[in-house]
This record gives sequence, structure tokens and C-alpha cells, in this order.
Amino acid sequence: MCCEAYFHRDGGASTDALKYYNKTWQRAGNNEEHGPLTLDMILDEYARECNFEGVRWPLLKRLGILAERVQAHAGDSKTEDPYLHQNYTDARRNFVAGKHEVWPIPQSQIDMMGKSFPQHEVWN
Repeated sequence: MCCEAYFHRDGGASTDALKYYNKTWQRAGNNEEHGPLTLDMILDEYARECNFEGVRWPLLKRLGILAERVQAHAGDSKTEDPYLHQNYTDARRNFVAGKHEVWPIPQSQIDMMGKSFPQHEVWN
């Protein structure tokens, strides 16, 4: 996260960002250092370091690239992974930019709040 903060602060040209990226990379057992740093490198490292910790969705949403990344990478196909018994690419095909970045409020919650409590506009 520190690497990303320095990366955005300095427009990608930060030596501090690269220092923190390499520190994380080497902590994982890699000996070499990287440079120059790109946003894709940082996102890949987030995916490796924070796998299944629930930070990827908010990260991609915050950066404004959630829809692009879901449509390109969500789920694996049998072509990509021949060990699968079916394709898991529904999210790639069905993700709607502008709608699926927000979750609908469950109707049971709206009912508890009263009739004047609105559903998010994209889910009406």
C-alpha cells in the first residue's frame, strides 16, 4: 500500500515506490530487484500478497478499473484451465459497468428502514 501511495504521489516516477515494491518482492523470496515500476506490477503484487483478503475489489473500484479488469479476467475458462469441468466466465460476460460496482440493498433491509428508504438508483 505504501508503494502504491508513493507511485500515485509521484506519477509513477518515485524511487520510494520502487523501494517498497522491491522490499515486498524480496520478502517473498525473490532475489532480483525490479524497475521501472508500473501500475500493473503493483496490481499483480496486490493480487499475490492479498489473495482472498477482500482488498482487490475495493482497490480496483477505487482506481476506476474494476469493470475493465472483471471483464478481462474474472473466472477461468476451460481453455485457460483444462482441468475445469465447465467455464466460470459468467462475470466476464455479464458484468455491467456502472451497475455492478455497487451492491443492491436487500429488500428486507429496505422494508426495515421504511418505505421512504430508497434502493440504489442503478438497481431500481
